[in-house]
Amino acid sequence: SRKHPHAMSDKTALPDYAHVVLVPIANPTTAPELIRLAEAFIKRDGGRIIALAVTLSDGDAEGSRDRLLQLEAIVEKFRQADESIGSSEEDDQDGEVSDAVEEAMEDIPMPDVPALEETGPSIDIDFVTHTSNSISRGILDMARENGAELIVLGVQKPQQNQVAIGTVTESVMSAASMDVLVYRHSSSPAFNRILVPVDGSPASRMAVRIGILFGNAYQGCPVEAMHVHDRKRPEFEGRARIEQSLSDVPGSGIVKRTLVRAQAVSDAVLSRVDENHLIVMGFTRRSDLQGWLEGESPTRKILDLATGPVLLAVRSTQSISAGGRLRRRAMNWVRPTLTDIEQQQIVWTANDNASLTLDYVVLMIVAAMLASLGLLLNSAAVIIGAMLVAP
Repeated sequence: SRKHPHAMSDKTALPDYAHVVLVPIANPTTAPELIRLAEAFIKRDGGRIIALAVTLSDGDAEGSRDRLLQLEAIVEKFRQADESIGSSEEDDQDGEVSDAVEEAMEDIPMPDVPALEETGPSIDIDFVTHTSNSISRGILDMARENGAELIVLGVQKPQQNQVAIGTVTESVMSAASMDVLVYRHSSSPAFNRILVPVDGSPASRMAVRIGILFGNAYQGCPVEAMHVHDRKRPEFEGRARIEQSLSDVPGSGIVKRTLVRAQAVSDAVLSRVDENHLIVMGFTRRSDLQGWLEGESPTRKILDLATGPVLLAVRSTQSISAGGRLRRRAMNWVRPTLTDIEQQQIVWTANDNASLTLDYVVLMIVAAMLASLGLLLNSAAVIIGAMLVAP
């Protein structure tokens, strides 16, 4: 019988992946898919999934009350379903559910996505709301505060054959110091085969690792690592690329190796998939993202034209020790990273404040007069006042 990915035989044993997974949710229609994705990567014994809803202000939270109730009801359904298969001896739930949430739960069906193995300890799934001045900053702050090792984001299926990745996803991918998975939805979220394009790079090994976790968690889906090789190059080079991508990846023995001779990677990948196939691709944070935005990467064509779901694995998904997690969390607290949009806002504000306007000139003259007076009077307080007046 199929086993959970964290309870495999020694020969194909996979490391425990994430102890804390953050799942930003905003759309009740797609939220179940993202939560189910997170369950495939969470550590079963002591792992925690945080379903996060970010609001821009208290007023926005009040105006979105119905949507937040729907999201909380979805999370509560997942929690109750998981508790029913856990090994706890207590029948009582840890927390009470409000009447409004219970009423919303009655109208929300469970997601039509592949089911995970229903064995092992239950997962701690929490619904959290957070108010921030921007969606991306709220996601990054909550990930940093809770020591998240993985963020699971979603982008919508293509509209007019083009995926809009969005400024929120782009900002989180660029600034997050933890691993990020970006899931592109499709009309058919269920899949029965996983295809991983590989080229021998570290990003390929990361994608293969993700594919193996999925293949073992979702109904035992077969996993195929495919390398697109130039027709003019010898075959052994392409085979070597595949083996390089699978080297040192636990569980790679179950992966099917496929070498395809073609000129365009995107065309070769799209020709071998349909709406029931999941494509998993490694995605580095800066260079590939810039190529995607400029339309120069085969990744964009696959995202736009693939009929089935697509998953982008961003940065390393290597498991880390408990000490490594503590060090990462400490560094995140000491050195939070600004998103590109926040950096641009700082530059714009600085340029605006430094413009040679009447206000700027008057404040500089007054500050210079106060500073001169402070020197003449030998008064530190007056000099500090000049510093406060200066723009």
